[in-house]
Amino acid sequence: MDKISHAVVNGIDRVSHFVGEIGKWLLMVMVFSLMFEVIARYFFKAPTIWAADVCEQCMIVLGSVGGAYSYLYDQFVRVDLIYEKLSLRRRAAVDIITFSIFAIFMYMVVTTNLEAMKTAYAMKITSPTILRIPYGWGRTAVAIGSILLALQGISILIKNIYVRRKRRGDRYHGPDRPAVHAQPGL
Repeated sequence: MDKISHAVVNGIDRVSHFVGEIGKWLLMVMVFSLMFEVIARYFFKAPTIWAADVCEQCMIVLGSVGGAYSYLYDQFVRVDLIYEKLSLRRRAAVDIITFSIFAIFMYMVVTTNLEAMKTAYAMKITSPTILRIPYGWGRTAVAIGSILLALQGISILIKNIYVRRKRRGDRYHGPDRPAVHAQPGL
């Protein structure tokens, strides 16, 4: 794999990993907010007005940035009737072929989310709750998450092309994380 492809793949993978790690901390904020709400409501009879909003916003960000992280570590659900029985090179070929479907889908997702983000800012849409949280930032997080997922798909495509191009018996000298389905040390 040439240096540019290697740098692009590693850069995308690092960003996806970093953003996924941030998502883990948002999950902690969400858990503690809910825990505080339960304690305040049931032990002190003083429910909060903010905990549900905080949890909702954390879930929006967590759901949107978690896609690229999950794709990086091959955590998406897949029907493995035939796929897992294929060799690494054949799985890479299947992934390369199915990338066209992924690319069309991600184009629609990214453009729709960018349009929703622009609309939320233009119309100054806010949540219907007492906190009136602007929806623009949440839509921005979803748009960024969809772009990260699309970029992660490109990273995996490059890895799979590399797996298809290398000759049998070659040692793996590609990016830090080989094609999602590759065994470490290939």
